[in-house]
Amino acid sequence: MRQKKATVRLSDIAKETSYSLSTVSKALNGRADVSEETRQTINAVLKRYGYSRKATSTKSQRIIEIVFQDFDNVWALEVLRGAIREAKLHDLNVITTEGGNRQHPDSSWIDNMLRRQTDGAILVFSSLT
Repeated sequence: MRQKKATVRLSDIAKETSYSLSTVSKALNGRADVSEETRQTINAVLKRYGYSRKATSTKSQRIIEIVFQDFDNVWALEVLRGAIREAKLHDLNVITTEGGNRQHPDSSWIDNMLRRQTDGAILVFSSLT
């Protein structure tokens, strides 16, 4: 008779490594905000439990992200229209983000962009009227 393999939960790994559940999840998902030492510790415990990642499917969509400081003028709309027109020619999807009054995207933006597996980004931070 075949024995059923025990299920390993992230909470089990967190408890054994003394890291938080969110840190274990970040390490498992390859997030950049986890130190290499932490990642190695967590991966060693995962390996000991016989954990193997599920095969990931290949990315089906190609994405380019355009980050505007704001959408308060017609100029931003014209840039977006041109980007969408060109993206269609190259089978790309366009995502837009508004950065607000900062001169650069929010600090979590790069993590989110990497998670979405964005193919490229255009940052539009100009004070044109």
